[in-house]
Amino acid sequence: MKRGATLFFITLLLLTTCQPTTLVEVVLGESHPWEVASGRRFWYTLIYQVEGVFEQVELPIGKRKVELLLPPGKTTILAAYPLGNGAPLGGAFQGETRVELLYERGALAEALLSFAKFYYAPLETLSFEYLAEQLLQKRGEGDGFDWNYLVKEIGNGTLKESSLKLLPLGDVVLTDLPVGYWVSEKGCYPSFYSFLDKEVVVENLPPGLSRYVNLEAKMELRILSSADEPPFWHITTLDTLLMISDSAYQRLLESSYRER
Repeated sequence: MKRGATLFFITLLLLTTCQPTTLVEVVLGESHPWEVASGRRFWYTLIYQVEGVFEQVELPIGKRKVELLLPPGKTTILAAYPLGNGAPLGGAFQGETRVELLYERGALAEALLSFAKFYYAPLETLSFEYLAEQLLQKRGEGDGFDWNYLVKEIGNGTLKESSLKLLPLGDVVLTDLPVGYWVSEKGCYPSFYSFLDKEVVVENLPPGLSRYVNLEAKMELRILSSADEPPFWHITTLDTLLMISDSAYQRLLESSYRER
């Protein structure tokens, strides 16, 4: 009798845990601007959330796609972070067998995944693609919105057109910046040159973090903008992947291909 009860409970557990899934190919749809400028492929950290559980997949150097098992009938939001941080590519699974992640959807995906840490249920029925298109119609970069207000509206079930509140873009004046060409990590915002003893005005930046690299000087510029406070900026060293020699990078790339 005890053995029969044990088998019953094991069978019940299997029935309740083996949920249907769909095999989905997730593709990085764009190259990072710093990849193009440096001629080097990056590694990416892919983040997504399924029924309140966050999953993380590391895509090694040069790998541009991965296959995931995702629950059908629910929206699964995905964000891929170059070198583990910075501006992500974003997208969502809504029943397709292939999902392409793009930078113009990255800010939205990041905001929704942050919201999912506290309340994920409304996101499972959210039409991510439709919402992304509405945002892009208001501002083509897909950035610079009041994300806190938007996720509050989603959580309250009151999402509407007026929920898409634009935040003002701002200009940042930089002084004593090292000379050279500074490449924006966001392709929708321009890169710029800096010259000796001259101010640089970076125009129309959205609130949040904007990053630039000067590959010749081996420096990274980070600008933190806010709608309520003056901008703050500082310079730091490049990521190791952009600092190592060509031969060392080639060895990393070859090692990455061998491990696949």
